[in-house]
Amino acid sequence: MNYKKLVNVFIILMMISTSVSIYTVKKVNATVSSSLLDANAWKTREQILANWSTLETTYPNLVSHEVFGKTFEGRDMLVYFIGDKNKAIFMIDGATHGQEVSGSELCYYYAKWILERNDPVLSQTVLTNSCIMIVPIVNVDGYKTHRKNMDLIGWNGSGSFANYGVDLNRNFDWHWDYGNATTGGGVSSDPVNANYKGPSANSEPETKAYISLWNRYTPKHYLNNHAFGNQIIWKADTKYVTDSEQKTEDDQVFQSVYNEYVQLTSEWGNTAIHLSTDGGTGNFGMSPYYYHRTYSWSNEIVLSQTSIAYSTLLPQLMNQWFPFYITLNLASCGARILDITTIVITIMIGIMIPIVMIIAYSKRGYIRKIKSLKLRW
Repeated sequence: MNYKKLVNVFIILMMISTSVSIYTVKKVNATVSSSLLDANAWKTREQILANWSTLETTYPNLVSHEVFGKTFEGRDMLVYFIGDKNKAIFMIDGATHGQEVSGSELCYYYAKWILERNDPVLSQTVLTNSCIMIVPIVNVDGYKTHRKNMDLIGWNGSGSFANYGVDLNRNFDWHWDYGNATTGGGVSSDPVNANYKGPSANSEPETKAYISLWNRYTPKHYLNNHAFGNQIIWKADTKYVTDSEQKTEDDQVFQSVYNEYVQLTSEWGNTAIHLSTDGGTGNFGMSPYYYHRTYSWSNEIVLSQTSIAYSTLLPQLMNQWFPFYITLNLASCGARILDITTIVITIMIGIMIPIVMIIAYSKRGYIRKIKSLKLRW
């Protein structure tokens, strides 16, 4: 056997394999069935956490969790990992504001949808190449009942405390004392204001826990879910980036990822939700971008959560928002969503590159002239 020929053939096959695997080919099934639902009403905090415990028991090799902090009232703050923590991380969370529960529901159902392999190719791609990091409930103390956390600064102990607490979406040190650092509701120093920023930057235990979590596990893409306004997507506002090259590069990444989402959501039969570039309200979604250059996003899932029956609304929301989750998840691990034309072109390129290289090497004398397509040993 001519070992030189064997080595050359091996190199050729490796070149073909490498060329074709430059892209992860994804054609996502454009549907989420209502059969994914395992409830017929908005879940309580305990039910949500029980759901996650069940996922961990059902998929012990894929799902794990950590307690990454304590809330103001001493409850555990839980983060769940789906996949290998050492892989590229896509992070999502829900209920930064306790009454905005649809984000927590969608986080759970997205994890369930992936783990049940409702789209086998997508699930395999995600589980092989990335880790999904999910905080099911940010504001654990106030889930379903209280917008802000339970640090009731200024409350005298009598009467209603409904308006007290610190808005966790305004407590991070990034632009904490910047006045109108955010759009929309801005920030406030008034303890009874819905946007009260707290007595000092990073004053709240929930905020400190999140900063520590981001320092240990830095996501590639991060989505901070909200549900208190008309549907919209925000990206981190890059206008405060001083490095012009970084700003240009990051703006291009944000736009490219959004364009991928537009393509996918169209395949699902949806109209893309509008992208705003002003950073949105609050600094929860902006902070990891300026801390770690995580590509940070936030959104408003739906304005009303009570006027439509749970069994009707949740499938609608899953079909509207899963394309965005999927896009960010794939972008975190460098995968792309390709239509059939792009797939064909990609395969052709993957075949042509090694052929061109073979011809080039042949002319330079590294491989003997190929007289026929049949290899002779």
